[in-house]
Parts: sequence; structure tokens; C-alpha cells
Amino acid sequence: MKLLKAYIENFGKISKTEYDFNSGLTTFCYENGYGKTTLATFIRAMFYSLPKVTTKSNFNDREHFYPFNGGKFGGNLTYEHEGDVYKIVRFFDKKSETKDEFTFYKNDNQITPPLENLGKFLFGVDESSFNRTLYFDKAFNSDLSGSDVTFKLTGIVENSEESFDNAKESLEIAQKKLKRTGKKGDLFDVADEIFKVNQEIESLKGVENSIQFKYKERAEIIAELEKAEDERKKVSELVVKKNNYGVYENYLKEAQNYKTELENLKKDYPNGLPIEKEIYNLNGLADNLSKLNGEIIANEITSDTLGEYNALKETFKKGVPSNNDIENIKNDINLINQKDKTSKGIKNYPLFLIGLLEVVVGIVLLFLNQVAGIMFLSVAVLFISGSFLIKGKVEDKPNDTELKVKAFLQSYNVNAENLLDGVYELKALIDKFDGLSKEIALKTTAIERAKTQILETEKTIIETFNKYGIILNRTESVKEQIRGIERDLFAISSKQNLYNNAVIKAENFKAEKGVTERVENVESYDEIELKCKELSQKLSTIDREIKNSEDMLESLPDKYNKLEILTEKQEKLKERYNDLTNALNYLLLAEETLKNKYINPVKDTFVNYAKDLEEVLGEKVIMDKNFMVYFEKSGENKSREYLSAGQSVLCDLCLRLALIDNMYKDNIPFIILDDPFITLDEKHLAKALELLKLLAKDKQIIYFTCHESRTI
Repeated sequence: MKLLKAYIENFGKISKTEYDFNSGLTTFCYENGYGKTTLATFIRAMFYSLPKVTTKSNFNDREHFYPFNGGKFGGNLTYEHEGDVYKIVRFFDKKSETKDEFTFYKNDNQITPPLENLGKFLFGVDESSFNRTLYFDKAFNSDLSGSDVTFKLTGIVENSEESFDNAKESLEIAQKKLKRTGKKGDLFDVADEIFKVNQEIESLKGVENSIQFKYKERAEIIAELEKAEDERKKVSELVVKKNNYGVYENYLKEAQNYKTELENLKKDYPNGLPIEKEIYNLNGLADNLSKLNGEIIANEITSDTLGEYNALKETFKKGVPSNNDIENIKNDINLINQKDKTSKGIKNYPLFLIGLLEVVVGIVLLFLNQVAGIMFLSVAVLFISGSFLIKGKVEDKPNDTELKVKAFLQSYNVNAENLLDGVYELKALIDKFDGLSKEIALKTTAIERAKTQILETEKTIIETFNKYGIILNRTESVKEQIRGIERDLFAISSKQNLYNNAVIKAENFKAEKGVTERVENVESYDEIELKCKELSQKLSTIDREIKNSEDMLESLPDKYNKLEILTEKQEKLKERYNDLTNALNYLLLAEETLKNKYINPVKDTFVNYAKDLEEVLGEKVIMDKNFMVYFEKSGENKSREYLSAGQSVLCDLCLRLALIDNMYKDNIPFIILDDPFITLDEKHLAKALELLKLLAKDKQIIYFTCHESRTI
């Protein structure tokens, strides 16, 4: 078989790269980290696939070489075998082997692969044995034994029924069954039995008088034991029933506790529980109550406002003067003033003062009633202007009209020196009374309307509460009461679920264990168990005694006959033991002969490859059945551990080559060397490279190294 080329789509850090292989030596010399081991692993994976990734697997090759940048994971490998060209195409899943893609071509035609494990089919060894022989790296595996290696060397068919080791083990087991150390085995058992028979013959006459008593004693023990076992069975069943009933009762108590808690919660709801929609509506009504109560507070009449209103109400208890009344009084005052103009008078200071007062009142009224304020300011201008035009009387003697006007003003508690000022003062009182009346009326109406709505809302809430027997607590917030109901409903639902689950658990346990009724006054099981145990021990003892006695009471001819039979059996067992011993010896001899048949050729080939190590190895090379190499030097057998690191590498290389030559004969496949000479010094490296040159003449070698000094 010859490798021709490889193409890697993605494998580890290598991507979209093609490699060609020579028929002899192909050297890949790249720096560390380039991907030499990646390519070597890729070649092996094309034949043996990659192990799957599991939660228990360590960091294996499938995980190690999965490409960081994603993309298809794998490639193809082309090789020539017996004149035909084959191509292996494999693309690997990230974790699972079953999701891998595997196609196989012969002379560019796709064919069905002979086996999924192609390497096993082509090389005759599994991946582990492949690594032991055809794949070398800097960490040699010194254990070269293995079933695949042995089969390749000896030609033994893999599915043979028994190996030498199995046959040897079977013979040794048969031998030990007849005769083991410590006087055990069939031979020793027969000898002991013969001795006992002889003793029975000697003691037979002394046993006859006591055996009848033993029969009677045995019958009494059996009757007592049967009675005790029946009692133990009944007590055991009662104990189980009692314990099960106790568990069942505990489940019922748990359920009853939940039920009691549930009933206590439901006491506040004698007519049932509100539904979710009703709770939603109640919350809406409660929110409306809060809003209405807020409106009442916002429209509340202050005590100052109410006191002022009551005082004005008392002032106008006989009625509020109309506009006509006010106008008539003004006309009377005008008449009085007209008369005053015709009489000699003095400058009219009261009119001036009234004008100033009107200015003050007008300014104040501007903030309360803009129209009234403007009116008062206009009148103020007239009064101030008139004070300079209208003179006062020299004599201030009231007439009937003036008295009438004063009386009118005084009836409303208005006492003004200037009659017109009094009219405006009265008019201000009338406006104030009118404003307060309207304000109080509006707020009272709003409060009454809110109270009416509150009553209607509370009525609806009370109706819902009454429907379920809930009493509205006037001292507590309705919203809080509804929240309390919601908490109760949640608690009731939770308790109901707990109760239902507890009942189901109790009934399931009852059905499963077959609980029916309470069990009282159960006897102590331990005492009955101890009694049964003691009686069983007595019965075993008496049975052994009777058995011995019965054997001894057999007639002497029977005893001699038995003795003759045992003696004959003993002789046959001895003959069988000798036959097994001879068979085992012949088998060991045959095994040794067969092993020498394939160990010696491997050893001879090894010595031929290792001729340059003769000075180190000594005069004689010894190889055991596991291909462990020893060297005889100065009369002592030395193991390979005495070699230096470089010598040990060369020794391993020669041993592997010897195995390959003997395993594959004339059909040696390619050999992969993954920088195995990294530990060699200059002297040993030169020998190793010289050996590679020789090997490359008739073998295909794929050699990876990271340093030019280790190239040929």
C-alpha cells in the first residue's frame, strides 16, 4: 500500500491544503505549531475515524482538532493498493460518530466500504495496535503486546473459540477443583469421607441406643418451630399493618389539620366565596368611594365661612333689599343732596372721604369680583370730583327723607355718616351675602351628591357582602376589607389544594398498602424472632446429629460397600488429576513452542536492525512473550531502563521495525514518524537517519520533524 496524496478541508489549524507523498521517504519539516501532528492524526483518522465526544470522555482528538472557525471538518486521502487507486472521504461531526459522512472510491467510482473501521480491514489491527506499530511519535508506547499484534504474528484466526490462555486457565481450574492448597478439593473430600466411614463402622454399635430419643426430640422441635413461625408470620403481618395504619392516620391527621384551617377561614364566609369578577367589581367600588370622600373633603365649608354667612343671614333676616329698594334710597339721597346745593354751605369733605373709601373698596373688590370693583372705582371718581363741587350745609338739620334713609340703613346695621356711603356699604353686604349663599349652596349640593353616591356605592358593596354573609366594618377602610377578602380567598385556595393533596396521598397509601383497620396490642416481634432462631439452631444441631447417627447405623456390608465405592472414586480422581497435570504440561510446552516460533523471528529481526547497538546491548538479547527486551551483560540480564534516552529510542525503533517486518511480511503499509528523534544526541541521530535512508528504499515513510538538523 502506498499513500498518494491528502486534502484537508478543515482539520485543526490546517485548512484547504493538499499534500503529496513520495513512494519512499516524504519529509515534512516545519516549525513547532505548524500542524505536523495534525496532519499525522488526519491520516490515521481517515482510516480509523475519530472517537465520539461524551460527558465522561477526556479532551479527545475530535474535540482537539475541531476547527475553531467552523466549516466542514475533514477531507480526503488517496492511496494505491494492489494496482488500484482508492480515495477515502470523511467529514466529521462536532461530537457524534453517527453524524459523520464517509464515502469510499475505487478508481474514481464510489463503492460500498468493506467496513466502517477501514483501518482494521486494511491493516488487520485496531487503532491501538496501529499506534503500537505503524505510528511513531516522540512518546513511544513500550507496551507492544496485544491481541491484534499476536494474531498478526501467529496467524491465529480472530474468532477462534479458545486461546492458549483460556485453555490453560480451564485446565488449572479443573486441577484446583480436584486438589487445592490447604487440603481442599475433591481428592481431599473423598479421603475425609473414607476416614469418616471407617469411624462410623467403629462407633456404629454405640449409636443405636440413642437415635430413637433424637427422633422424638426432633419431632418436638419441629412442632414448636412450626408454631413459632406461624406466630412470627402473624405478628410480622400485624406489625406491618399497624405501622401502615399509623402512617395512614398521620396522613389523615395532616388532611384534617388542613381541613380545620380551611373551615376556620371559611367561617367568615357562611354563604360561600366571592368570585374573581365580584372581587374586581368591589375593588372598583372601593376606589370610587375613595374618590367621593375626596370630593366631600374638597367641598367642606370652613367654620369662618359659615360664621360669616350666619352673621349676614341674621342681618338680612327680614329679607334682602332688592335693586329697586337700593335705587329708591339712592334717589332719596339725591333729593337730599339737591336741597343741600341751594343752601349755603361749606366745602363737602365727607364726599371726598367717601370717594377715598370707594377707591379702597373698589381695589379690594377687583380681586373678588372684577365688575363690582370697577363699579366702585367709578363711583369713587364721582365722589371725589363732587367733593370739590358740592358744598356742605351750614346747618345739618335732618328732614323726613333723611330720617327715612337712615332708618332704612340702620335696619341692616349700617351706620354711616354719609348716607351714600351707607348705601354702598349695604350693597357690599348684599353682594357678600349673595356670594356666600351661592358658594355654600354649590358646596352643599356637591357634598350631598357625593354622599348620595357614597350611599349607593356602599349599598352595592353591602349587597355583595351580604350575599356572602360578610359584614361591612364602618371603622375600617373598605379597600382594606376587600384586600383582606382577597388574602382570605388566596389562603382558602391554598389550604384547599393542600387538603385535597393530603387526602389523595392518604387514599393512595391506603390502596397501595391495603390498609383496612387499626391493629392493637401487637406482640413483640423481636422476642418471637429470637425464639424461632433458637429453635432453628436446635433443629440444625439435632439434624446433624441424626444424620451422623443414621450414617453410622447402616449395616456393616453397606459401610464396606460404600468404602469400596469411595476408594474406587478416589483412584479415578487421582487418575483424572494426573491426566490434567500431563495435559497442562503438554499445553505449556506447545504454547512455548508456538511463541518461540514467532518471538525468535522478531528477536532475530530486531538484532539485525540493532546491530549498531551491539556494544551497548551486550552479548545476548532476550525477548519475552510480551516483546519486552532484556540484554545479557557481564552475566546479568539488564532491562532497557538501563539504556540512555537516545539508546532507548533507537531500541524502540528497531523493535517496532522488527514487529512490522514479521507482521506484514511483503505487504508492509506506510510508516508515520512524528518527530520521534527529538531526544537523540548527534551520534544517535546520525544512526537513526542512516537507518531511515535504508528503510525508505523498500518502505513508504512519512517523516515529520521541526528542525532541519533532523532531516535527511
